[in-house]
Amino acid sequence: MVVSPKTVKTSETGAGFKPTSKEIFCVASFNDWTPCRMKTLRTLTLERFQMDTEEPDVPKTIKALNNQVALYGSMVAPGVHYFYFVRDQGTIFLSPNYEVIRFKSTNIFLNRIEVTRRLDDMETVHIANDGEVEEAIFMKDRSVFRDYREDS
Repeated sequence: MVVSPKTVKTSETGAGFKPTSKEIFCVASFNDWTPCRMKTLRTLTLERFQMDTEEPDVPKTIKALNNQVALYGSMVAPGVHYFYFVRDQGTIFLSPNYEVIRFKSTNIFLNRIEVTRRLDDMETVHIANDGEVEEAIFMKDRSVFRDYREDS
């Protein structure tokens, strides 16, 4: 899901969740209405570096990445889902890129998205180990069964 803060449509609904900074949160039925922080592509790429990385060590290509469009990714169950966005002291807005509907005969407007069932299987990823894997050996004298005596 991608939303640009410059092309937003405001909603007149109220909300109890109020972020204090310029962050944008996605609140949706597919994440149990829990606010999830959205991040820009530049922020997501910079988070791969260690916290103590100095500015000259960051490649210039990363500084050129888009810092205006916020992203949020999640595995979502198939079906119809509803969502909205929250920013700046609880301001609620909707995305013009998705259908806007009145939620269940109320005065609350939400975006609606219909997620279709995935028809293709996910690609399996195999990770090769670098060395030999030691097989675990059971040692009764080091286990919780050390005091157990067999009936014979």
